[in-house]
Amino acid sequence: MTEFELTTLDCPPLAMGELVKRTSEWLQAPGASGRLLAAFRTEVGRLGRLILLRAFDNANEAAAERARTLEARAPFADNAVVTAYQQESYRQLPFLRPLTKIAVSPIYEIRSYALRPGGLPSTIAAWERAIGPAARYTRHLVTCLYATDGVPRITHIWWFDSFEQRLNLRASHYAAGTWPPIGAPEQIAKAWSTLAVDAVGLERG
Repeated sequence: MTEFELTTLDCPPLAMGELVKRTSEWLQAPGASGRLLAAFRTEVGRLGRLILLRAFDNANEAAAERARTLEARAPFADNAVVTAYQQESYRQLPFLRPLTKIAVSPIYEIRSYALRPGGLPSTIAAWERAIGPAARYTRHLVTCLYATDGVPRITHIWWFDSFEQRLNLRASHYAAGTWPPIGAPEQIAKAWSTLAVDAVGLERG
């Protein structure tokens, strides 16, 4: 089963270019594993962040790459460039098409919902029911992932041509009752969102 990882790297102001360069070297170093599907640079939300989405063929490969990071004295880059990092493990909702490549788009939204205890099964079922009826909106869905570590949560990534397009699509589907998925919002304990753009300079797998 494909395993996914979201890695969030924080850097000082004006250090993003150096962070991208050093991260590229880290991802291509001997012993590295996984495929980089996307890299995002935050624009709205917590700034100075590089977010990586990687895929692994199985849990063993993902665990080996996580161990490589934990055991490194300077993971991704030295601490003058990386001031903090976080790695999260995920799997994709089972009814979505396999995620193998992500096209570059003008803007992305990365939304995460911490779920109430026991809320994941109902959330997955609600999303499966809603994907089809909300097709005009959900065609913009890159992926929806559920966490396999930490707090029960989902993270979904969307692409848009513009922020205005995002607002209009959400408003029209909310008015029509096709989004959000019926029964899913009741499972949300906390929610947060980031707007990002493609991080140029990182080779995708």
